[in-house]
Amino acid sequence: DITRKYTMPNSSLHTLGQTMIDNLRLQLPDFTPRFAWIDTAYVDAFQAKLDVMLAIPLDMGMVDDIKVITGDIKTKLQTGNFALRQLNRYAKSAFAKDDVRRNVQGKDSWKNVQHDAPLMFRALQQAFDYAKEDPIKAALIAKGYTQADIDELETIANAINALINTLDTAKKQRQITTQQRIVGNNEFYEIMQTVSNCAKAVWMQDAARLKQYNLMPVRTKLPTIILATVTNATTGKPLKDAIITIEELPKLAPKTTTKKGIGKVSSHKMGATVNIKVVCVGFEVTIIEVKVKKGKENKVEVQMINTN
Repeated sequence: DITRKYTMPNSSLHTLGQTMIDNLRLQLPDFTPRFAWIDTAYVDAFQAKLDVMLAIPLDMGMVDDIKVITGDIKTKLQTGNFALRQLNRYAKSAFAKDDVRRNVQGKDSWKNVQHDAPLMFRALQQAFDYAKEDPIKAALIAKGYTQADIDELETIANAINALINTLDTAKKQRQITTQQRIVGNNEFYEIMQTVSNCAKAVWMQDAARLKQYNLMPVRTKLPTIILATVTNATTGKPLKDAIITIEELPKLAPKTTTKKGIGKVSSHKMGATVNIKVVCVGFEVTIIEVKVKKGKENKVEVQMINTN
């Protein structure tokens, strides 16, 4: 995994970076005599780097997209289940005295496919292959099953397969985007560190202006508390034993959720925005950026996506 070089949340990093850029642009006459390379071109490049980072899609938006796709798959699974059951009803009528032809459609495995997209895809494909050829086809149609019903088996199968591929692509893109964000923010933070160090020389005798380039987070008197409720994004059920950490506070002890899916994290060192990381067996690792009220309890809902 790529390691963050900065401790503050992404949004705080970008906000502080923009403040630095704005101040630096105004104060170039003070910086350039001491550091000739800090000129207008340098500030423009600093701004351009920030603009690139701000253009990267937010993680929560990508999670929402994945949730939509997952919901579409769930709907298609219900449609596929109905189509399989309908085929079975007509097969029972067409082959009441022929156990082989009645069962060869693969219905013995259908009980396992209702909540599994790849299995449903294969079941529908098998059912379509079963129903599309004579004498099976002729016998089914004679009992009222139609060519449209047969074609629908393949149509639903193809739709589920397309959604599976779309979901896989979305998950991979999310992983790639997360890595791009960390790498880019690391580079941006290095520029901020350079400017901050230079400011110490320029504003050594001016505490107010030096503070404009300070990279250290401000502590609150009371701890900031995050009360996270972790659930299965598909079923809505709480997830027990999910592990919660704060990305910006690697030394903070991880917290584990209760049987109600609730985990409590507390610290004096949290910024106004933090990245909550949740890990649970059987689910995709989830990282969400959350704006919090410092020194207060903040309730957060985390919906996790099953890896199956």
